[in-house]
Amino acid sequence: MVVLPDFDEVTSCAICESRFRQTVEATYLLLNKFVQAFSVSGFRGGLNYYRNLDRNREVQAAFEGLLIEVPALYLVGERDTGLAIPGMHEIIGAMPQIVPSLRASRVVPRAGHWLQQEAPDFVNSALIEFLREL
Repeated sequence: MVVLPDFDEVTSCAICESRFRQTVEATYLLLNKFVQAFSVSGFRGGLNYYRNLDRNREVQAAFEGLLIEVPALYLVGERDTGLAIPGMHEIIGAMPQIVPSLRASRVVPRAGHWLQQEAPDFVNSALIEFLREL
């Protein structure tokens, strides 16, 4: 269980404290939900994806050269560490060649890898806009 900080030590501004408290409490509630869930299930599933990367590459070879022809939307957080993978920007730039129905490719400001949690309003707005255009 994660314990909330002592708010008196964090801030003395009453208006700031209220907003800060709401944000921190929501963050800790979500963090505690993750802690509870992973305490039961462990994190094996998340780790197995990475343990199996070589095998995934072998299996996916069957799809080499195929196009993704359904309408698509690509979102990436500007702070996503995946963007640091060598060649990733070129892969993203070339995406329309293998995804001819790519409707948009958008960078989500101030977000990392977990877009739906880090920027839910941005993600929801982008998804609704994308779906309306279908």
